[in-house]
Amino acid sequence: MVNTFYSQILTSGQTVLENFVALAATARISGHVQDNSGHPVTGVKLMGDAGINGNNYQTLDGTTDNSGNYSLAVASGLWNVQFLNGGFSDNLDTHGFVDLYAPHLVSTPPTNVTLNITVYPLGTPLISQAQRLSPTQFGFNVNGAPNVTYTVQFSTNLASTNWANLFSFQLTNASAFVTDQNATNKIRFYRVQKN
Repeated sequence: MVNTFYSQILTSGQTVLENFVALAATARISGHVQDNSGHPVTGVKLMGDAGINGNNYQTLDGTTDNSGNYSLAVASGLWNVQFLNGGFSDNLDTHGFVDLYAPHLVSTPPTNVTLNITVYPLGTPLISQAQRLSPTQFGFNVNGAPNVTYTVQFSTNLASTNWANLFSFQLTNASAFVTDQNATNKIRFYRVQKN
């Protein structure tokens, strides 16, 4: 594997020295990709990138087989493994899925690391960055799909099946920070549902 460089715009007659540094691929990151119902996700591309000794490296793309299995050849280092997105036929979003937890950090050695990944249908919401804002306010980020309407619900008893609607909203971007203005209970649970 050979290091990669960022794109540069050169003026007429300008030269830039870029030294290529090769590393032997001595390890493998492999695993299984499935959807949240347990079905294999086939024909989608993954890749890994790492900064090693001041150089940037990228794996060759790995494509999941008919069983959802993949394998990436890597060198020793800390790798960010993620799916390709952007609308091409072998990209995760084109197959109707999103990886809510990407990128996945994987350290090698060991020489063979197993990374199994579960993906979710596009628009599946995710709550992140939860924080107490004041004695009566609690806020968090809702990640999902733009132009999709979501409903935030709450409960004071996680074992209960009674969830109350807090509010509904439409995402204009991939995420939005929302605030519960009446979070006076010490124990309060939240969930977000796609409408």
